[in-house]
Amino acid sequence: MTLALRGSMALRRVVSVAALLPALIGVAPARGIEIEYARFKDPEIDPPRPVLGVSPASLPLWIQALEASEMDLRREAADTLVEAYRQGLSEAKQAEPALLKALAAPGQHPLVVAAVARALIALDCRHAADSLWAHAQRGSSELAQVIEPALAQWDYRPARTVWLQRLANRETPRGLLFLAIEGLANVGEQSAVPTLKALAVDRTGDAAVRLAAARAVGRLTSAGQESDARRLAADRTPQGLTDRLVAAWLLRRHSASSALAVLEDLAQDPEPAVAAVALQRLLEADFARIVRLSDKLLASPDARVRQLTAQAWVAERTPQAVSQLGVVLDDPHPGIRAHVRESLLDMASQPTLRPAVLEAARRQLAGRSWRGLEQAVMILVALEQKDIADRLVELLDFERPEVFVAAAWGLRRLAVPATSQRVLTKLEKLRDLQMVDRSTAEQDRQFSHLAEMLGLLRVGEAEPLLRQYVPKNIVLSPSVRGAAIWALGHIRADKPEPELARQLAERVADVMGILPEAAEVRAMSAIALGRMKAREALPVLRKFSGGPTVAEATQYACGWAIHCITGEPMPTFITPVLKRRGWFLERLE
Repeated sequence: MTLALRGSMALRRVVSVAALLPALIGVAPARGIEIEYARFKDPEIDPPRPVLGVSPASLPLWIQALEASEMDLRREAADTLVEAYRQGLSEAKQAEPALLKALAAPGQHPLVVAAVARALIALDCRHAADSLWAHAQRGSSELAQVIEPALAQWDYRPARTVWLQRLANRETPRGLLFLAIEGLANVGEQSAVPTLKALAVDRTGDAAVRLAAARAVGRLTSAGQESDARRLAADRTPQGLTDRLVAAWLLRRHSASSALAVLEDLAQDPEPAVAAVALQRLLEADFARIVRLSDKLLASPDARVRQLTAQAWVAERTPQAVSQLGVVLDDPHPGIRAHVRESLLDMASQPTLRPAVLEAARRQLAGRSWRGLEQAVMILVALEQKDIADRLVELLDFERPEVFVAAAWGLRRLAVPATSQRVLTKLEKLRDLQMVDRSTAEQDRQFSHLAEMLGLLRVGEAEPLLRQYVPKNIVLSPSVRGAAIWALGHIRADKPEPELARQLAERVADVMGILPEAAEVRAMSAIALGRMKAREALPVLRKFSGGPTVAEATQYACGWAIHCITGEPMPTFITPVLKRRGWFLERLE
């Protein structure tokens, strides 16, 4: 078996896993329109996240520990400085002199040297570069892995000469060779290109080394690699996988038509790892070449290939592109669906494309595929297409929760009065399931959206049903009770009812006992009391409001309710600061 074939087979095992990664983690969901609840935005209650603070009180102990006789104490002190600095302890930079002293100490244990090096790098102590470089050269490969990437980031010029020497020496250990390749690419060392290219195109070489070298050449050059790339790309056999990957990476920054032609060929490679590299460059340099291949590429089993193809259609921004993207709303990958949805919504802001976006979404809404239905609902609701309300009512009974929850959310967003009686009928059916603990979490989400809708429309006929959710009931989830109570507040806005006000005040005050009331129910009860202008509840609201500054949502809700009833100033949130405890050495306070 030849070296080239062994390298290709080894790479095949790596690529077969790597090709799956985009489908698993490489396609991030888009952020834009979301299926959210109205009650958390009306009023908006958004307590700040606690900030993790690190007290500098123990810093002198950590600095002192760097000179301890025990190796483990010295190592742990250095590691602690890194962690504390990353958590916001800027005073950790005061440890730089002690760290430099520890690095220079003779006979220092290798584990301590590595820990001290990591600390100096984390503190961005660039004046330690000479000392770090000396340790990297005489230390282990593992220590070099810690130090050399930082020196490349700092563009430490003495390292370039050694890195170039490693490239030229065929006896260089593999780990050090990778560090040299990456370092030279990071600092933009153009003189390394010929040697890097020789490593990349050597068919007898290690596959991983070839790829690393090809990536480096691709970063360092934007022209001149077409001939080698064309030759390597010509081998379409399984044994030629490494060659084709090298070819794609060599052209990573090329823009000439001859280079793009090679990339267009590689974009159709059956191996997704090859196609994705080529597609990424084509998307940047000439997305029209991807558009021409889209029928084939959108049929790829690889999510990354399909995503890049969809991005080309997004860049095209024509009615034909919108129509094609409408089909991709039904893509198997949720990240791609979300990206296309947000892209179509953006296109809808362009008058010439809005009709095409609406048509594409309506085609999906008329279908039966749950993926396309969910995205179509979100698009058409975001574009305020109230005429779809009847279809949304139909979809409340769809078999997939993604669809029936989206339909409920859409009905709440559109708030079409003509649908309220049918929605109330659906709520009654869900209530019957909930009261005997037979509803699913998704059905509870659907209930919450629909209850919010009836509240916003102030549908008085819903009040008897919604009031069943006020008393504590361990069978019912806090989310459905919170939604029902919030809706009651809207239905009863400016119309306090003594018995309801009494029940809601009881919910706010229920903080004792084995099963205190859920925080969401307490907060929504306070909000409902505020909307009702229930003055009789003021003593309870004041008791739990927390004053002008508050730390948690229920306190804020009580303060908001007091503001609604009396006009007193709104409370403001304070940012909780949590002091980190549990360091290996701590000063007693």
